[in-house]
Amino acid sequence: MRDRTLLGRHRGHLHGLALLELAVGANALVDCSNATGCAERRREECNPLGSVPNACGDCLLGSFGGRGPSNAYCLANTSCAAVYPGLDTCPIPGPTNPYNNPQLPLVLPFGKCVCDDGNGFRWPTAAGKCARLRVEAEEGSGYFAVERCSTPTCEPASCKVFATWAPITLRKAVGLQFNCQQTGSDSAALLDRCADAVGTTPDSAFCGHPGLVNAALETTPDHILKCEVAPRCPASVLATNLEESCCLGADQSFVLLNGSQRLRAAGFCAREPPSDELFGKSVTVEIFSATGFRDADSQLQGNTDAFCEGGLVGKPATKFTTKTVNDEQSPTFDMLSIVSAPQAEDVFEFRCWDRDYGESDDALGYALLPSDLWAKGFEGEVRLNGTSGAEALLKVRIALL
Repeated sequence: MRDRTLLGRHRGHLHGLALLELAVGANALVDCSNATGCAERRREECNPLGSVPNACGDCLLGSFGGRGPSNAYCLANTSCAAVYPGLDTCPIPGPTNPYNNPQLPLVLPFGKCVCDDGNGFRWPTAAGKCARLRVEAEEGSGYFAVERCSTPTCEPASCKVFATWAPITLRKAVGLQFNCQQTGSDSAALLDRCADAVGTTPDSAFCGHPGLVNAALETTPDHILKCEVAPRCPASVLATNLEESCCLGADQSFVLLNGSQRLRAAGFCAREPPSDELFGKSVTVEIFSATGFRDADSQLQGNTDAFCEGGLVGKPATKFTTKTVNDEQSPTFDMLSIVSAPQAEDVFEFRCWDRDYGESDDALGYALLPSDLWAKGFEGEVRLNGTSGAEALLKVRIALL
């Protein structure tokens, strides 16, 4: 009896191994020899143990589309939809041209609920409504849909399909292009590159007032509005100047730099597309020395113990700090730091302090260096502001790594 039991178990084990070998053998027969261009489709490579021959896998992390196996193109993390209120066409300007229609598009990044605040400024044909862009039927065809919603958080039960696009499987030479969809009194476009819908439109135009700047557009690729008062345009200017006045030379709207060079007020000029200069490349930032610091210490404390900080405005990860030079109003720092991939319209900020051990540090001055001054490299003395009357200069250099 014992021998029969062992024989039965042995036969069962062999049967299980045979089934496993058959399963592996069947999966190994899936042909992937013609599954080319998966990376271009932003998808994982064809899986030879998968179920569909010559088909790519899921969308790569950060891309949007239906699940694999599939050969449909996934959209980039810079993609979006744009709703054009009251228009039967989609006037897409491209990234380097202005958007000339008086009504701006409602820009919808993937996964974001974007709303009109009720006054119809952003969506005059659907005042108070919201919209979102998402992938529908992810396990099936994986088509793209804009939904119009009645709740401010775009709860699924409150949303109805507004426009749809089938995924692209054959890419044209000019890239991924989707048809303009007309629905009701509006039209909608799906774009693989959201900058095409925005063009060089001034950020403040999306906020509806020349005195506001869209801070979110400066720091994220989401094209979500976060309207704030423009930081370098005082209230006295807003009442009397149109949007272009801050670009064209209202003295009140500029910070003086080096005595004559002016810093443009953020959000009051069209955003400049990145050039082939230093934008997007790693750069070295050097702080050599400073002259003319005030004596910020008392007689008992000696003289100024100076140090400076630098970095890109709104990007704390780029911050760097020099050494502290004790008892010196014209210190030498000789500090070098590397900043990775600054972008067009990034502003370098430098702030200098008097180190007070055991107390809060005293400000010695600050300077701002906009991208149009460092885009081709910069070396020179920058005049500091907020110096309590001192004529303080900071010698810096920004160059390609």
